Amino acid sequence: MAIDQEELTAEQLVPLLRAYCEARAQREVYGKQTEQLGALIKAYLQSHPGEVLWDGEARMEARLQMRAGVIYDLVSIRAKNPVLFDRLADLGCLTVDSQVLKAQLDQLPGVEDYRMPGRATQALMVEQRPG
Repeated sequence: MAIDQEELTAEQLVPLLRAYCEARAQREVYGKQTEQLGALIKAYLQSHPGEVLWDGEARMEARLQMRAGVIYDLVSIRAKNPVLFDRLADLGCLTVDSQVLKAQLDQLPGVEDYRMPGRATQALMVEQRPG
């Protein structure tokens, strides 16, 4: 659904708040259900490589799709081309997975001394207030 956002007014948006909250509640319920069912199907397919689940009546198919990712060998870049490594750092290309870092904190003494606020984001908050 394409909506030209510049044409909308506050008066036009206010009636959408209730619909938004209702849709969000449904997404939360169905999202959890989707995750649970998807996990069951994916686990089965992972344990049966190459198999495809087919529901002929609904004409639905479930299969695993391989997706190739790309990673960069930062250890080699640092060793072989420190200027490039520094440039990557200056451009903000080198970030740390904070969840992985938290799990390794005991092996990284002093790293917490360099902790700083991350990039700020904005979250849409739509909620019903009592009264």
